[in-house]
Amino acid sequence: MQRSERRRKKRQRELERQQRRREKEVQRYQKKRNRYGEEKVIRHAKHGVRSTLIAIAAIVLLSLLVTVSYVQEGKAATMIGALGICAWILSGVGIFFGMIGLRERERKYLTCRIGIVCNAALFVGLAIIFFRGI
Repeated sequence: MQRSERRRKKRQRELERQQRRREKEVQRYQKKRNRYGEEKVIRHAKHGVRSTLIAIAAIVLLSLLVTVSYVQEGKAATMIGALGICAWILSGVGIFFGMIGLRERERKYLTCRIGIVCNAALFVGLAIIFFRGI
């Protein structure tokens, strides 16, 4: 009698666990709504958007530097170097904004991640160019 009672209780606990898991999945996939029943819109993190825009600006600046250097046949060293350092600093600022954007609550973090990856690649690439002289 004790054995069947234990089996029944064990089965009941297992069913309760499965029910809780199903309820959690349903809650996860339901659309979030505010108190008026309207769908809650989740926006991108503001600092993440800034980080991505800074990455785009740094990429444009870097491509502009390469173009100017090509057109002048490598004779614009001071101007190219100064703007290159500006692009390097810009990418560092972009990484910083991306990190701040990851701390914003209830936001989409895709732009933060894109900004951080692009800015980090630019930062490392420009650091290699400046310090190694590639």
